[in-house]
Amino acid sequence: MRGMRLRDLLERCPFLFLSPLLVGFLPNPTVAGPNADGYLLLHTDDSVVYTSDDTSAFCDLYGPECPSDPDCTGDHLDCAGALLNLDPTSNRGTAVSVFWAIAAFPPSSCPRVLAVQFGLAWPANQTPIFVGHGKCGVFEVASEGWPDELGAGTAVAFGEPVSRTGFPVYWFAAYCYYGSQALIQVSDFPVGSDGAAFADDSVPSILDEIPSQNRGSIGLNGAIGDNPYWIPSPVGACCLPSGDCVLETAGDCETDGGTYLGDGTACNPNPCNPTPTLSTTWGGVKRSFRE
Repeated sequence: MRGMRLRDLLERCPFLFLSPLLVGFLPNPTVAGPNADGYLLLHTDDSVVYTSDDTSAFCDLYGPECPSDPDCTGDHLDCAGALLNLDPTSNRGTAVSVFWAIAAFPPSSCPRVLAVQFGLAWPANQTPIFVGHGKCGVFEVASEGWPDELGAGTAVAFGEPVSRTGFPVYWFAAYCYYGSQALIQVSDFPVGSDGAAFADDSVPSILDEIPSQNRGSIGLNGAIGDNPYWIPSPVGACCLPSGDCVLETAGDCETDGGTYLGDGTACNPNPCNPTPTLSTTWGGVKRSFRE
């Protein structure tokens, strides 16, 4: 499978997906899908000690709990706060560090991630030693030399679209030799022109590129990593004229013709569509019971 891209993965392996068959892609790279403006962060937790006994558990140890929200009605501010505080720098020295590649989105977004592709890069004079790694999806196609070789990459597909504003896509265990350090950066997938990108579950599928400024790095043995995640402005519940509630900024709410309920307000339960009441008299109420 050398040289396969994310597009090829979705086209050649449709039997892996519980969602509708994905057999094509929008050719226009300017079309933004639900995964636009996403991040791919690198996060470590020095309290997690690498062991080769049960590597399947590492995807569950990555940190913040960001709930699934396929209807896009939830309040994701707690998740956003946890993503802001992800640690991109390990202090384990030359000991093995466990770190994760984490898909992240703004709290007002509504992601539907069916697959992701990315690579890793580091300065030529800073070479990490990988002792373990694994996908957090159901299927993977990696380029030759992944992840040990500089500039290698992988594509990971999930069994169904993931509708969480933060979730792990991969885990790694690596260290540096004594006296050396490594700054590992999310980079482009080495095959094709799509770079690092998320794919959604529409037909044809849309690939949303992960902007270079939204790609995190991890620092090992003295190198300082970077967590680029940020919230541009406060968001809150916006009641649209339809009665639906969405999380967005006050300015976006006004543009959409909605009523902004304030920074940090939530859409669950829906504050825009209260239980309807029927105006009647007490006599009318008694008659309805007699009938």
